[in-house]
Amino acid sequence: MKKYLICQNEKSNKFWSIETYGNNFTVIYGKVGSKGVSQTKEFSSEELCNKEAEKLIREKLKKGYLEVFNEKKTKPDEIKVTSSDNVSPIRKFFNEYGKFIKPINIGGDYNISFDHELEVGKDSCFCTFGVLPLMSVGGTGHLHIVLIPALHKPLNEWNVAFFDEEKGTGVTFSSSITKWLPSYLIFERERISEDLEKNRAKIIKFGKIFSPNIETLVDKIIHKNYNVVSELYFLSEPNSFLHQFFQIIEKDKQIALAEMTNFYKKHPFFNAPLNFFAKHSHFSEEIVNSLLFANLRFDLPDFSHCNIANWWMSQPHNDEHPLFPLLKKAADYSYVSDGGNSYLKAGKKFEEEGKISEAISCFENSIYQEKVENEEFNEESYEKILSLAPQLKDPIYSTFVKKC
Repeated sequence: MKKYLICQNEKSNKFWSIETYGNNFTVIYGKVGSKGVSQTKEFSSEELCNKEAEKLIREKLKKGYLEVFNEKKTKPDEIKVTSSDNVSPIRKFFNEYGKFIKPINIGGDYNISFDHELEVGKDSCFCTFGVLPLMSVGGTGHLHIVLIPALHKPLNEWNVAFFDEEKGTGVTFSSSITKWLPSYLIFERERISEDLEKNRAKIIKFGKIFSPNIETLVDKIIHKNYNVVSELYFLSEPNSFLHQFFQIIEKDKQIALAEMTNFYKKHPFFNAPLNFFAKHSHFSEEIVNSLLFANLRFDLPDFSHCNIANWWMSQPHNDEHPLFPLLKKAADYSYVSDGGNSYLKAGKKFEEEGKISEAISCFENSIYQEKVENEEFNEESYEKILSLAPQLKDPIYSTFVKKC
Protein backbone atom coordinates (compact mmCIF):
# COMPACT_ATOMS: atom_id res chain seq x y z
CA MET A 1 0.00 0.00 0.00
CA LYS A 2 1.26 3.46 -0.90
CA LYS A 3 -0.57 6.75 -0.30
CA TYR A 4 0.26 10.40 -1.02
CA LEU A 5 -1.78 13.08 0.75
CA ILE A 6 -1.57 16.86 0.48
CA CYS A 7 -2.92 19.68 2.64
CA GLN A 8 -2.95 22.99 0.78
CA ASN A 9 -4.83 26.11 1.91
CA GLU A 10 -4.11 29.68 2.94
CA LYS A 11 -2.28 28.48 6.05
CA SER A 12 -0.69 25.19 4.98
CA ASN A 13 1.22 23.71 2.09
CA LYS A 14 2.39 20.29 3.21
CA PHE A 15 2.43 16.66 2.16
CA TRP A 16 2.26 13.32 3.98
CA SER A 17 2.92 9.91 2.47
CA ILE A 18 2.99 6.35 3.72
CA GLU A 19 4.21 3.11 2.18
CA THR A 20 3.84 -0.35 3.72
CA TYR A 21 6.05 -3.34 3.00
CA GLY A 22 5.56 -6.48 5.04
CA ASN A 23 5.43 -5.63 8.73
CA ASN A 24 7.04 -2.19 8.23
CA PHE A 25 5.88 1.16 6.98
CA THR A 26 7.68 4.39 6.14
CA VAL A 27 6.10 7.80 6.63
CA ILE A 28 7.50 10.87 4.89
CA TYR A 29 6.08 14.32 5.57
CA GLY A 30 7.03 17.96 5.33
CA LYS A 31 6.52 21.17 3.43
CA VAL A 32 5.61 20.80 -0.21
CA GLY A 33 8.71 21.15 -2.33
CA SER A 34 11.02 19.70 0.32
CA LYS A 35 12.31 16.14 0.63
CA GLY A 36 10.54 15.87 3.94
CA VAL A 37 11.31 13.92 7.07
CA SER A 38 11.31 10.12 6.85
CA GLN A 39 10.53 7.66 9.62
CA THR A 40 10.22 3.87 9.48
CA LYS A 41 8.30 1.79 12.00
CA GLU A 42 8.33 -1.98 12.52
CA PHE A 43 5.45 -4.09 13.86
CA SER A 44 5.13 -7.65 15.11
CA SER A 45 2.95 -8.61 12.14
CA GLU A 46 1.88 -7.39 8.71
CA GLU A 47 -1.73 -7.21 9.92
CA LEU A 48 -0.85 -4.81 12.75
CA CYS A 49 1.26 -2.74 10.37
CA ASN A 50 -1.59 -2.30 7.87
CA LYS A 51 -4.07 -1.57 10.65
CA GLU A 52 -1.92 1.24 12.05
CA ALA A 53 -1.23 2.63 8.56
CA GLU A 54 -4.95 2.78 7.78
CA LYS A 55 -5.58 4.50 11.12
CA LEU A 56 -2.99 7.19 10.33
CA ILE A 57 -4.49 7.72 6.87
CA ARG A 58 -7.97 8.21 8.36
CA GLU A 59 -6.56 10.73 10.85
CA LYS A 60 -4.97 12.76 8.06
CA LEU A 61 -8.10 12.73 5.90
CA LYS A 62 -10.12 13.87 8.90
CA LYS A 63 -7.72 16.79 9.34
CA GLY A 64 -8.29 18.00 5.80
CA TYR A 65 -5.64 16.21 3.79
CA LEU A 66 -6.60 15.06 0.30
CA GLU A 67 -5.31 11.97 -1.43
CA VAL A 68 -3.57 12.59 -4.76
CA PHE A 69 -3.85 9.60 -7.02
CA ASN A 70 -1.23 10.34 -9.66
CA GLU A 71 1.84 9.31 -7.66
CA LYS A 72 4.28 10.28 -10.38
CA LYS A 73 3.30 13.92 -10.12
CA THR A 74 3.04 14.01 -6.39
CA LYS A 75 6.49 13.06 -5.22
CA PRO A 76 7.50 15.63 -2.60
CA ASP A 77 10.29 17.16 -4.67
CA GLU A 78 8.09 17.52 -7.78
CA ILE A 79 5.05 19.28 -6.34
CA LYS A 80 4.78 22.93 -7.20
CA VAL A 81 5.45 25.17 -4.21
CA THR A 82 2.52 27.53 -3.76
CA SER A 83 3.53 29.22 -0.50
CA SER A 84 6.30 31.68 0.34
CA ASP A 85 7.34 29.58 3.31
CA ASN A 86 10.64 28.69 1.66
CA VAL A 87 11.92 32.18 2.44
CA SER A 88 10.27 32.63 5.83
CA PRO A 89 12.30 32.94 9.04
CA ILE A 90 10.56 29.83 10.33
CA ARG A 91 11.71 27.78 7.35
CA LYS A 92 15.24 29.13 7.76
CA PHE A 93 15.16 28.13 11.41
CA PHE A 94 14.23 24.53 10.61
CA ASN A 95 16.93 24.38 7.95
CA GLU A 96 19.58 25.63 10.38
CA TYR A 97 18.51 23.78 13.53
CA GLY A 98 17.05 20.61 12.00
CA LYS A 99 19.83 18.47 13.47
CA PHE A 100 18.40 19.15 16.94
CA ILE A 101 14.86 18.15 15.95
CA LYS A 102 14.98 14.38 15.56
CA PRO A 103 13.01 11.46 17.00
CA ILE A 104 14.62 9.60 19.90
CA ASN A 105 13.58 6.33 21.55
CA ILE A 106 13.59 7.10 25.27
CA GLY A 107 11.27 4.20 26.05
CA GLY A 108 7.71 3.49 27.18
CA ASP A 109 5.33 6.42 26.79
CA TYR A 110 8.13 8.97 26.43
CA ASN A 111 9.42 8.35 22.92
CA ILE A 112 9.88 11.52 20.88
CA SER A 113 8.69 11.16 17.30
CA PHE A 114 6.90 12.72 14.34
CA ASP A 115 4.02 10.22 14.62
CA HIS A 116 1.38 12.80 15.56
CA GLU A 117 0.98 16.30 14.25
CA LEU A 118 -0.17 19.17 16.44
CA GLU A 119 -2.79 21.10 14.52
CA VAL A 120 -3.15 24.81 15.26
CA GLY A 121 -6.01 27.19 14.64
CA LYS A 122 -9.77 27.10 15.12
CA ASP A 123 -10.18 23.51 13.95
CA SER A 124 -7.59 22.08 16.36
CA CYS A 125 -8.45 20.03 19.44
CA PHE A 126 -8.16 22.93 21.90
CA CYS A 127 -8.24 25.81 19.43
CA THR A 128 -4.48 25.70 19.86
CA PHE A 129 -2.89 29.03 19.11
CA GLY A 130 0.50 30.60 19.65
CA VAL A 131 2.87 27.63 19.66
CA LEU A 132 5.32 26.30 17.09
CA PRO A 133 5.06 22.46 17.06
CA LEU A 134 8.25 20.40 16.90
CA MET A 135 7.56 16.75 17.78
CA SER A 136 5.06 14.51 19.54
CA VAL A 137 5.56 12.61 22.80
CA GLY A 138 4.35 9.03 23.27
CA GLY A 139 1.52 7.41 21.40
CA THR A 140 -1.58 9.29 22.56
CA GLY A 141 -1.31 12.04 19.93
CA HIS A 142 -2.09 14.90 22.31
CA LEU A 143 1.31 15.45 23.97
CA HIS A 144 3.87 17.54 22.12
CA ILE A 145 7.12 19.47 22.35
CA VAL A 146 6.66 23.05 21.14
CA LEU A 147 8.37 26.42 21.00
CA ILE A 148 6.76 29.37 22.78
CA PRO A 149 6.98 32.66 20.84
CA ALA A 150 9.06 35.42 22.41
CA LEU A 151 8.98 38.92 20.98
CA HIS A 152 12.18 40.31 19.48
CA LYS A 153 14.10 37.10 20.06
CA PRO A 154 15.48 34.72 17.42
CA LEU A 155 13.71 31.37 17.15
CA ASN A 156 16.64 29.50 18.68
CA GLU A 157 16.03 31.52 21.88
CA TRP A 158 12.32 30.73 22.12
CA ASN A 159 11.53 28.63 25.18
CA VAL A 160 10.77 24.94 24.71
CA ALA A 161 7.69 23.49 26.43
CA PHE A 162 5.84 20.25 27.03
CA PHE A 163 2.35 20.91 25.62
CA ASP A 164 -0.87 19.01 26.36
CA GLU A 165 -3.20 19.49 23.39
CA GLU A 166 -6.26 18.28 25.32
CA LYS A 167 -5.79 20.89 28.05
CA GLY A 168 -4.32 23.59 25.85
CA THR A 169 -1.58 24.26 28.41
CA GLY A 170 2.16 23.72 28.63
CA VAL A 171 5.18 23.70 30.93
CA THR A 172 8.49 25.30 29.98
CA PHE A 173 11.42 22.92 30.43
CA SER A 174 14.24 24.36 28.29
CA SER A 175 15.57 27.75 27.28
CA SER A 176 16.50 26.76 23.72
CA ILE A 177 16.02 24.17 21.00
CA THR A 178 19.77 23.53 21.27
CA LYS A 179 19.31 22.33 24.88
CA TRP A 180 15.94 20.61 24.80
CA LEU A 181 16.86 16.90 25.06
CA PRO A 182 18.91 16.98 28.29
CA SER A 183 16.36 19.29 29.88
CA TYR A 184 13.47 17.08 28.76
CA LEU A 185 15.16 14.16 30.53
CA ILE A 186 15.20 16.31 33.67
CA PHE A 187 11.54 17.22 33.22
CA GLU A 188 10.52 13.54 32.99
CA ARG A 189 13.19 12.29 35.42
CA GLU A 190 10.80 10.65 37.89
CA ARG A 191 9.07 8.58 35.20
CA ILE A 192 11.80 7.55 32.80
CA SER A 193 14.75 6.29 34.86
CA GLU A 194 14.17 2.59 34.02
CA ASP A 195 13.54 3.23 30.31
CA LEU A 196 16.49 5.59 30.25
CA GLU A 197 18.80 2.83 31.44
CA LYS A 198 17.62 0.49 28.66
CA ASN A 199 18.30 3.10 25.96
CA ARG A 200 21.30 4.75 27.64
CA ALA A 201 23.84 4.34 24.83
CA LYS A 202 21.51 5.62 22.11
CA ILE A 203 20.42 8.66 24.13
CA ILE A 204 23.98 9.59 25.07
CA LYS A 205 25.10 9.30 21.44
CA PHE A 206 22.40 11.69 20.19
CA GLY A 207 22.61 13.90 23.28
CA LYS A 208 26.22 14.92 22.72
CA ILE A 209 25.17 17.65 20.29
CA PHE A 210 23.13 19.21 23.11
CA SER A 211 25.54 18.98 26.03
CA PRO A 212 29.06 17.65 26.72
CA ASN A 213 27.69 16.56 30.11
CA ILE A 214 24.96 14.30 28.71
CA GLU A 215 26.53 11.05 29.98
CA THR A 216 26.89 12.37 33.54
CA LEU A 217 23.36 13.74 33.45
CA VAL A 218 21.83 10.48 32.18
CA ASP A 219 23.62 8.43 34.84
CA LYS A 220 22.55 10.78 37.62
CA ILE A 221 18.91 10.43 36.55
CA ILE A 222 19.13 6.64 36.16
CA HIS A 223 20.66 6.15 39.62
CA LYS A 224 18.81 9.10 41.22
CA ASN A 225 22.20 10.41 42.25
CA TYR A 226 21.34 14.06 42.81
CA ASN A 227 20.02 16.21 45.62
CA VAL A 228 18.25 19.11 43.87
CA VAL A 229 16.95 19.84 40.37
CA SER A 230 19.32 22.78 39.87
CA GLU A 231 22.18 20.28 40.10
CA LEU A 232 20.82 18.60 36.97
CA TYR A 233 20.16 21.86 35.12
CA PHE A 234 23.77 22.82 35.77
CA LEU A 235 24.69 19.85 33.56
CA SER A 236 22.01 20.55 30.98
CA GLU A 237 22.04 24.32 30.50
CA PRO A 238 24.27 26.01 33.11
CA ASN A 239 23.43 29.61 34.01
CA SER A 240 20.26 29.60 31.91
CA PHE A 241 17.18 31.25 33.39
CA LEU A 242 15.80 27.78 34.25
CA HIS A 243 18.97 26.83 36.09
CA GLN A 244 18.73 30.09 38.05
CA PHE A 245 15.02 29.61 38.71
CA PHE A 246 15.50 26.22 40.36
CA GLN A 247 18.43 27.53 42.37
CA ILE A 248 16.12 30.19 43.82
CA ILE A 249 13.08 28.04 44.67
CA GLU A 250 15.33 25.56 46.46
CA LYS A 251 16.18 28.23 49.04
CA ASP A 252 14.33 29.29 52.17
CA LYS A 253 10.90 30.77 51.35
CA GLN A 254 11.61 34.37 52.39
CA ILE A 255 14.98 34.46 50.65
CA ALA A 256 13.45 32.85 47.58
CA LEU A 257 10.63 35.41 47.38
CA ALA A 258 13.07 38.30 47.57
CA GLU A 259 15.40 36.84 44.96
CA MET A 260 12.54 35.79 42.70
CA THR A 261 11.31 39.38 42.46
CA ASN A 262 14.63 40.47 40.96
CA PHE A 263 14.80 37.35 38.81
CA TYR A 264 11.39 38.04 37.26
CA LYS A 265 12.39 41.60 36.33
CA LYS A 266 15.20 40.11 34.24
CA HIS A 267 13.06 37.32 32.74
CA PRO A 268 9.51 38.67 32.30
CA PHE A 269 8.80 36.20 29.46
CA PHE A 270 8.83 33.24 31.91
CA ASN A 271 5.60 32.74 33.90
CA ALA A 272 6.75 30.25 36.55
CA PRO A 273 7.85 33.03 38.97
CA LEU A 274 4.34 34.47 38.78
CA ASN A 275 2.92 31.10 39.75
CA PHE A 276 5.42 31.03 42.64
CA PHE A 277 4.22 34.45 43.82
CA ALA A 278 0.55 33.48 43.55
CA LYS A 279 1.13 30.21 45.41
CA HIS A 280 2.59 32.16 48.34
CA SER A 281 0.09 35.07 48.03
CA HIS A 282 3.03 37.40 47.50
CA PHE A 283 1.40 40.24 45.59
CA SER A 284 2.31 43.77 44.61
CA GLU A 285 0.91 46.09 41.95
CA GLU A 286 3.76 45.15 39.60
CA ILE A 287 3.24 41.40 40.11
CA VAL A 288 -0.53 41.62 39.68
CA ASN A 289 -0.16 43.62 36.46
CA SER A 290 2.21 40.96 35.16
CA LEU A 291 -0.27 38.21 36.05
CA LEU A 292 -3.04 40.04 34.22
CA PHE A 293 -1.05 40.02 30.98
CA ALA A 294 0.70 36.68 31.36
CA ASN A 295 -0.01 33.99 28.78
CA LEU A 296 -2.45 31.84 30.76
CA ARG A 297 -1.50 28.67 28.88
CA PHE A 298 2.06 28.35 30.14
CA ASP A 299 3.53 27.66 33.57
CA LEU A 300 0.50 28.84 35.55
CA PRO A 301 -1.14 25.57 36.70
CA ASP A 302 -2.38 26.93 40.04
CA PHE A 303 -3.24 30.43 38.89
CA SER A 304 -6.68 31.80 39.66
CA HIS A 305 -7.99 35.25 38.82
CA CYS A 306 -9.79 35.08 42.16
CA ASN A 307 -6.48 35.24 44.06
CA ILE A 308 -5.39 38.51 42.50
CA ALA A 309 -8.96 39.85 42.31
CA ASN A 310 -9.31 39.76 46.10
CA TRP A 311 -5.95 41.48 46.51
CA TRP A 312 -6.88 44.06 43.86
CA MET A 313 -10.14 44.93 45.59
CA SER A 314 -8.33 45.41 48.91
CA GLN A 315 -6.06 48.05 47.36
CA PRO A 316 -6.74 51.52 45.94
CA HIS A 317 -7.58 50.57 42.35
CA ASN A 318 -8.58 52.12 39.07
CA ASP A 319 -12.14 51.15 38.15
CA GLU A 320 -11.41 52.26 34.60
CA HIS A 321 -8.74 49.59 34.14
CA PRO A 322 -9.74 47.54 31.05
CA LEU A 323 -9.62 44.28 33.03
CA PHE A 324 -11.56 45.64 36.02
CA PRO A 325 -14.85 43.92 34.97
CA LEU A 326 -13.12 40.54 34.91
CA LEU A 327 -11.50 41.08 38.32
CA LYS A 328 -14.73 42.31 39.91
CA LYS A 329 -16.60 39.21 38.74
CA ALA A 330 -13.83 37.01 40.06
CA ALA A 331 -13.92 38.73 43.45
CA ASP A 332 -17.72 38.75 43.69
CA TYR A 333 -18.43 35.20 42.53
CA SER A 334 -15.13 33.38 43.29
CA TYR A 335 -14.81 32.24 39.71
CA VAL A 336 -14.24 33.77 36.29
CA SER A 337 -17.21 33.92 33.96
CA ASP A 338 -17.26 35.22 30.41
CA GLY A 339 -13.47 35.50 30.51
CA GLY A 340 -13.10 35.22 26.75
CA ASN A 341 -15.33 38.21 26.15
CA SER A 342 -13.80 40.17 29.05
CA TYR A 343 -10.31 39.76 27.63
CA LEU A 344 -11.57 40.68 24.17
CA LYS A 345 -13.13 43.93 25.44
CA ALA A 346 -9.99 44.74 27.43
CA GLY A 347 -7.84 44.14 24.37
CA LYS A 348 -9.92 46.60 22.37
CA LYS A 349 -9.49 49.26 25.07
CA PHE A 350 -5.74 48.77 25.17
CA GLU A 351 -5.70 48.99 21.39
CA GLU A 352 -7.50 52.35 21.58
CA GLU A 353 -4.90 53.54 24.07
CA GLY A 354 -2.09 52.47 21.74
CA LYS A 355 -0.83 49.77 24.12
CA ILE A 356 -0.27 47.11 21.49
CA SER A 357 1.60 44.50 23.53
CA GLU A 358 -1.06 44.58 26.25
CA ALA A 359 -3.80 44.36 23.65
CA ILE A 360 -2.28 41.32 21.95
CA SER A 361 -1.81 39.60 25.34
CA CYS A 362 -5.49 40.11 26.06
CA PHE A 363 -6.54 38.80 22.66
CA GLU A 364 -4.38 35.68 23.10
CA ASN A 365 -5.91 35.01 26.52
CA SER A 366 -9.34 35.66 25.05
CA ILE A 367 -8.80 32.77 22.62
CA TYR A 368 -7.77 30.47 25.47
CA GLN A 369 -10.59 31.50 27.84
CA GLU A 370 -13.23 31.21 25.10
CA LYS A 371 -12.21 27.63 24.46
CA VAL A 372 -12.17 26.77 28.17
CA GLU A 373 -15.60 28.24 28.77
CA ASN A 374 -17.50 27.68 25.53
CA GLU A 375 -15.52 25.21 23.43
CA GLU A 376 -15.32 27.83 20.67
CA PHE A 377 -12.59 29.68 18.81
CA ASN A 378 -12.67 33.46 19.26
CA GLU A 379 -12.08 34.49 15.66
CA GLU A 380 -12.48 38.19 16.43
CA SER A 381 -9.55 38.04 18.84
CA TYR A 382 -7.47 36.16 16.29
CA GLU A 383 -8.22 38.73 13.57
CA LYS A 384 -7.21 41.47 16.00
CA ILE A 385 -3.87 39.77 16.63
CA LEU A 386 -3.25 39.49 12.89
CA SER A 387 -3.97 43.18 12.34
CA LEU A 388 -1.87 44.39 15.29
CA ALA A 389 1.12 42.06 14.97
CA PRO A 390 2.97 44.23 12.38
CA GLN A 391 2.96 47.15 14.86
CA LEU A 392 5.23 45.13 17.16
CA LYS A 393 7.90 45.38 14.44
CA ASP A 394 8.93 41.77 14.92
CA PRO A 395 8.90 40.04 11.49
CA ILE A 396 9.32 36.56 13.01
CA TYR A 397 6.27 36.96 15.25
CA SER A 398 4.22 38.46 12.40
CA THR A 399 5.09 35.50 10.14
CA PHE A 400 4.35 33.08 12.95
CA VAL A 401 0.85 34.31 13.84
CA LYS A 402 -0.21 34.20 10.20
CA LYS A 403 0.61 30.48 10.21
CA CYS A 404 -1.68 29.89 13.16
